[in-house]
Amino acid sequence: GTPHLIAVQVDGEYKVAQYGQWDGYPSGQGAEILKFLRNHKKKLPAFAEAVRACSEMSEEDYEQAWVDCGANPDSDFVTADVSEKFRQRYPYLSRDCCADILNYVFNAGKNGLKLRYALDFAADSLFCEWAYVIDLDKNTFEVFKGVNTTPLDPSERFASLPVEPDNIGKQYYQVKLVQSYDLDKLPTVKEFVST
Repeated sequence: GTPHLIAVQVDGEYKVAQYGQWDGYPSGQGAEILKFLRNHKKKLPAFAEAVRACSEMSEEDYEQAWVDCGANPDSDFVTADVSEKFRQRYPYLSRDCCADILNYVFNAGKNGLKLRYALDFAADSLFCEWAYVIDLDKNTFEVFKGVNTTPLDPSERFASLPVEPDNIGKQYYQVKLVQSYDLDKLPTVKEFVST
């Protein structure tokens, strides 16, 4: 797995901040996000409305969703069957969802989705190997890289997220911006992957 974060900001607020477990490299989920943006270029206003309709799922509702799929509320563990049932019923909440979250949000339209927010994951660059932000206010698609051992400038996007001291002898900071693209001038997937 290559853990990553996919976030979408609109009206000054992160409405999507999805943890993903797999293939977070630019050639993987980064390319999938880029394909979504290129394929929906003329539909970005509708996408923005769908993003606005999203809301955060409470911890209680999230736990109840697991119970509804057969999880024991008194246990921290679930069976593979329960996990699969949860993934089938709530694919947009799964760590396996990755860039597909953008399609789920778009297809939900004005009904919106209740999502789990994992924005704080961007502060843990030892484990958050890549992060991607679609900023509908600034009209940008931004790429961030993890394993960052240099403090961010206070003006940078994730600089305000608190970092925890690391106990392995090396301090890791928030993910760092490596590239920003204007949504009106997106590269091809080939250009994106080669940079």
